[in-house]
Amino acid sequence: FKCQPWPDTLAAVAPGDFVYLDPPYVGRHAGYHSQWEAEQADRLAHAVKGLPTRFAYSMWKANRYRSNAHLPKHFAGYRIETTAHFYHLGASERLRNGMQEALVIGPAAGRAACGPTPQAPVASSLPSQASASSWFSRPSSC
Repeated sequence: FKCQPWPDTLAAVAPGDFVYLDPPYVGRHAGYHSQWEAEQADRLAHAVKGLPTRFAYSMWKANRYRSNAHLPKHFAGYRIETTAHFYHLGASERLRNGMQEALVIGPAAGRAACGPTPQAPVASSLPSQASASSWFSRPSSC
């Protein structure tokens, strides 16, 4: 492993590689306050779509209060698998909520994206504290 800036890592990607990206979640405050901003997240999303190989890119999709505009902005038409989970930690019960997570599955640059996938349940159908089970979207046909 190397510790280096992500542009250097992506520059070394070769055909036949598979790239998994789990960047800090844009639009959520999880300890990256001054280190990861929307502009950098936009640059990464653009760069990953130009890779010469397939990739998987994880990002939050929605919670009960809002949806992440980053996904449709950068990955409309890509295969997106989703799952929901519940945050059991939080300063108060009000802050313990369900969350939809997304995994964008990308083809190598130059290959067509998969086309739209069926919409996952809206944020209001996320699991409640009483339901710890997760759901997965059905895979698209690509």
